[in-house]
Amino acid sequence: MSRPRLVIDIEPIYGHSVIGDREVLERFVELPLLAACQHLYDLNVRTIQSSANRNDILVDAPAWIVLDLEGLSTANLAYAEPQAVEISPFMDGDVLRRPARFIFPMTPI
Repeated sequence: MSRPRLVIDIEPIYGHSVIGDREVLERFVELPLLAACQHLYDLNVRTIQSSANRNDILVDAPAWIVLDLEGLSTANLAYAEPQAVEISPFMDGDVLRRPARFIFPMTPI
């Protein structure tokens, strides 16, 4: 089966988790954002949730990635914070997570 070429052809993936294993990203991140989330993972920036699928296109919503800001360097925080919409922090076991949403415009074609 060939890979979908347009976001409108991408089915949503439901669920979220702080991804602790690079290979698990494929189960939680839709194809249009997968390479970006893998690259961020390689830089030790963890994805919590993301969306870039048919449902977003149908309601004219942007694509987005929720990243964990906890543990970013001061320089990376200075870059990320003005561009992000912070979400309420939460505890993941004994680890504090500081999620922030980053938004990316999409077009249907």
